[in-house]
Amino acid sequence: MNLPAWLANETAVLIIAVCLVMLIVPAVAIAVLKKKVAQQPKMMSDGELKAKLEKINLDLDSPESK
Repeated sequence: MNLPAWLANETAVLIIAVCLVMLIVPAVAIAVLKKKVAQQPKMMSDGELKAKLEKINLDLDSPESK
């Protein structure tokens, strides 16, 4: 089997392989991080947070919680 000159040169193949890895690994890492960020719950606004805290406080003050 006749290989092209650049493919027969082990150093060239090694350099190309390293370059491909250096391109692919960060791309995969960025994709994984973006997916993780997308799965995190979104921040509540101040109004929503206050409403939830008031509801919790009212639930604790209700007679059936005692």
